Amino acid sequence: MRRGMNAQGRSEGLSFRSMERVDIQTVGSDQDQIAGLDHDQIAGWDQDQNKEFEQDQNKELDQDRVPGFDQDQTTGSSWGRTGGQSAPSDLVQTEGSNQNGTVDSDQDQTAGAQSDQTVWSDRLTATALFVGVFCVYIAVLHGRIEIYDTQSMMGVTEHLVNQGSLVSNGGSWILDTKYAPYGIADSLLAVPAYAFSKVIGGFAGMANMVNPILTAFSVVLVFRIARALGWRAFHGFVAAVGFGLASMAVWYSTELLSEPGVTLCVLAIMLGIIRWGQGRPWAPLWIGLAAAAAIQFRSDSVFTVWVAFLAVPLFVSWSAIWSRRSLLLVLAPMAVSLGFLGWYNDLRFNKILIGTYGPSGGFVTPLWHGLDGLLLSPGKSLFVFDPLTVMGVIGLVVLFVGRAGVRNRPFGVLCLLLVVPRILFFSKWGVWDAGVVWGPRFLLPVVPVLTLALIPVLQATDPRRIIGVVVRAVTVVLALAGVLVNALSVRVPYGEWWGAVANPHWRLLFHIHGGLTPAERSEQIDFHLVWSPIWGEILLLRHHMALVNGEWWTTGHGAVGVVLLVAGAVYLVAAAIGSSRPPRRWAGRRQRDELAVDEPIPVVSPAVTVSASAPAAPAAPTAPAASTVPAV
Repeated sequence: MRRGMNAQGRSEGLSFRSMERVDIQTVGSDQDQIAGLDHDQIAGWDQDQNKEFEQDQNKELDQDRVPGFDQDQTTGSSWGRTGGQSAPSDLVQTEGSNQNGTVDSDQDQTAGAQSDQTVWSDRLTATALFVGVFCVYIAVLHGRIEIYDTQSMMGVTEHLVNQGSLVSNGGSWILDTKYAPYGIADSLLAVPAYAFSKVIGGFAGMANMVNPILTAFSVVLVFRIARALGWRAFHGFVAAVGFGLASMAVWYSTELLSEPGVTLCVLAIMLGIIRWGQGRPWAPLWIGLAAAAAIQFRSDSVFTVWVAFLAVPLFVSWSAIWSRRSLLLVLAPMAVSLGFLGWYNDLRFNKILIGTYGPSGGFVTPLWHGLDGLLLSPGKSLFVFDPLTVMGVIGLVVLFVGRAGVRNRPFGVLCLLLVVPRILFFSKWGVWDAGVVWGPRFLLPVVPVLTLALIPVLQATDPRRIIGVVVRAVTVVLALAGVLVNALSVRVPYGEWWGAVANPHWRLLFHIHGGLTPAERSEQIDFHLVWSPIWGEILLLRHHMALVNGEWWTTGHGAVGVVLLVAGAVYLVAAAIGSSRPPRRWAGRRQRDELAVDEPIPVVSPAVTVSASAPAAPAAPTAPAASTVPAV
């Protein structure tokens, strides 16, 4: 940082931040100067408005002054250089800015002038996103418990409420084992639903409300992460909706499996690490709680989720990491959760540490076979069931080699740590395809990470140039493909295609040959296009052999479902419009803070002369003209 001083008092100066922002400040207890205003923009304001604005700004800036940061410590996220109109620097200097160069956009500031005009804030966008996608999830919910994993976990819920026991067998479902071999988190989350259903009934439908809620919160966190990184609100909206409605998250919101819970924990850890780097005092606690919850959904999260902690030093200083308070907030929840997991494993398996819970488990799959299945096969490929992740892979490259305003290597490292180890881990897993489910179930937590990485691609390309138009057109095509592919998953009942390929009559009708044993059928469904679930469900619809909506969806076939879908669309359109609106000059401070990251900062070099044409405020000395301030 370079600081220039005038010859009279050395109490007023001009701070330059690596040619990205300029902030004209005046310091002194007896002065009532306005800080960081663009003189061209305040010219023409009447005296009463100017005086009121100055008083409010002085009060807030004295309380919320943000120290400078070293540009070498930034994560590549520039202060608001994302397009839009030029804004005064006081609209960008927000509380929570730190060494990562990001902007904290959701501080709940109570001080400051309240505007007669309202603006659309990030909180409203997040709320509209949650309500919108939640309405869609409820509209396509089938309200049944058919998957063995879910039945086993819900058996624990039944026994926990009725008998205070953790066994799973002997309830509403006939299971193979006394105890559920899966995480206990979903069983605990379904306890309120089961207790309530004992009064009004309908346990299956109520229990299936858990994952729509978790997935809707994950959509909100995708948007929040984008904003915490200083990315445009509309780009954050695109990434959030891309994950929520154009990926296999739609199908997994209808089934009570563990992956949506793990996905929420992954996103909470990502946001917590970013916020910790921005100086949030309670961010370490949220990170610790999310990491603790992740291993209760799936115990493999010890490796596939906790690996994200390797990226913390890229965001947070070592002194902050090793402070007693931070260690306590992060490690205490994780230690308690790990201890409980060890006790639960001993109860179920008679040993604390386990490597597999079934004869087909373990790391027995050849690595290249698993990678081929998870990334390239027509029946389980991540890129087939979640097309937007293709752009996400490109975005990871941009995070490392993009231009200065887009490059963000620490965040790129964090994304890689949450993507690559998980893919390698489950490529070796004995049941890498996760059985009869839609898409690569184990890779669901990877999808929002790669969808977020789509944003740097949008930022790196100018929509007014051909390359920008092409990138956005490809993004739209991939998003539409994702919507159509995953609409099939909730339109055609679960497992109907798997039943078709096992039925001799349907096999003859569809000209399906081979696959006489379950193992052969599973292999062909995973690796052969004409056997793939997507193509198979298209065939079922073409031959009118799929069950109609009335026999499948709980609400989607009737008036209630139509109302839910329309309501969801209205909320999502409102979120899209609100996230793309520019800020207004006379907004309240908190609303300006949330919208400030959408504004570019004038690029000013220490050698550049800054205009000093603004009139002096009444009854107070004016700030020195930048042209008179020598660089030191």
